[in-house]
Amino acid sequence: MRHYGYTPAFVFMLSLLAFGLHPSRVAAEPIPVGGSLSGVARFALVDQELRLAFPDFAILIIPQTQLTPRFPISAADGSEISLTRTLGPFSAHSIESAAGGTIDADVSGTLSFVGPTGILNVPDDIRFGSVSGPVQIFGSLLITQSNRVLFDGSLIGSGGGMVGYEERFGRDENLLAGYTYQFGALASTPEPASLLLAATGASWLLIRRPRNRHGASGKD
Repeated sequence: MRHYGYTPAFVFMLSLLAFGLHPSRVAAEPIPVGGSLSGVARFALVDQELRLAFPDFAILIIPQTQLTPRFPISAADGSEISLTRTLGPFSAHSIESAAGGTIDADVSGTLSFVGPTGILNVPDDIRFGSVSGPVQIFGSLLITQSNRVLFDGSLIGSGGGMVGYEERFGRDENLLAGYTYQFGALASTPEPASLLLAATGASWLLIRRPRNRHGASGKD
């Protein structure tokens, strides 16, 4: 009579499956995130700022070079201005600030804003006009601090966007004054699908692996 014991590989496979199927991993709750992306025109350049507030930390990015989205620097009355813009892929560094509650961290990813297209109108009496509307936000982020991953996942949410232009004396076109996006989103980390796939593959290989027989005749 043959007796089959549990091999270390078989025990490892069972542990892997149990870890991947644990309810806390399969049904992770989304994380609420608030944020804003703003830009203020300084002649031909734009000073930009990206803020994201997670439940346990916040980040602030003030890039040295301009991040997209890039709105037209100048636009005539009646021009179509779209609030649909994409930020990224980008890689930047968050600045630590005790006053603002932000941390020192490396941030990379993409953010996409999907919104309406409006017609720019700059009245002569106030010499300022804007295009605004609701936006949807989609994206993915990787936030690390000293080789420790603080967040790695996707975002989806909604908010509002606005871009403004002002009339300058002696010019037929209006110059970009600035823009802002304000939004709230839910962030989620990747589900352990790859882990489950690896565990399933390991179990199949273990089942299909031929057992060693004792002796050339195949007898026990």
